[in-house]
Amino acid sequence: LAVQTSLPKALVDQLAEAGSQLFPNLSPEFHAAAAALVIAHPNNTSWAQSALNLLASTGYITLARPLLVDGIYGPHTKAAITACQTKMGLPVTGILADAEFAMIGQLLSKA
Repeated sequence: LAVQTSLPKALVDQLAEAGSQLFPNLSPEFHAAAAALVIAHPNNTSWAQSALNLLASTGYITLARPLLVDGIYGPHTKAAITACQTKMGLPVTGILADAEFAMIGQLLSKA
């Protein structure tokens, strides 16, 4: 899969490296894009952290500790996302996509 980008190759390589560390089970051609999604959208990450904390407070998922709502996609946020994906029966990627946002929104509307 070849993707055209105007980003410098060094930046794409750095994103791919970060993506391989954050998402080791994801196919390598998606590493750079996945890393860019979680790094470039801290508002989405903050929303997810708040939503996952709320889901944990209702007992829907179990967290080792409440997530710090800081917009930083770290190992605790990834673990919470994968726990939520598992509970929802979705593919476990560690990335929140449209399906996860929609299902979390539905769950929160019932909370």
